[in-house]
Amino acid sequence: MKISLKKLSAAMALGGCVALSSGTAQAFSDGVAGATSQGQVGVQVTIPSLIVIDNITSDIVMNFVTGGVEANVSFCVHGTPASGTYEVALTSGVGNMNLTDGTNFLPYSASFDSDVDATIAGGGLALAYATSTASAFPFTVGLGVCGANNAAFAVQVSDLNTAGVPAGVYADTVNLTVTPN
Repeated sequence: MKISLKKLSAAMALGGCVALSSGTAQAFSDGVAGATSQGQVGVQVTIPSLIVIDNITSDIVMNFVTGGVEANVSFCVHGTPASGTYEVALTSGVGNMNLTDGTNFLPYSASFDSDVDATIAGGGLALAYATSTASAFPFTVGLGVCGANNAAFAVQVSDLNTAGVPAGVYADTVNLTVTPN
């Protein structure tokens, strides 16, 4: 089984643009004629909330064993949102949290954690398909290079899900979308 975790950059709001304006107080004024003249203009910079998933270094590849399998991948979530927290939603190419061999489907469960273990048993938050989490996860502030990984995504396939599924390679491409709160 192979699950590809597509590297996503989720730029929110203005998509990374910086907006310049004259401000709401209308600080501009014309000068008067003379040997010198002075005019005024207000300057305002709006920095939008931006967030990025970074440092994904591998796909999740598992070989099924009796009792089920679980594996994870860690990465970094960082950005500029003022609140310092974000929510996570999962979608995928196959849809509805299924792996496929092109014909057959194999259900999986997934979890997300902001302390890098992400295991379902280790306290990771179970993810539902196309549903944003109710939890607000902390992240590293700044769009520069992220230091240590601060999040993880895990996938679990249980014995119960494999009943009646023929041998083969089952895969899906998972999209994790992070949204600033």
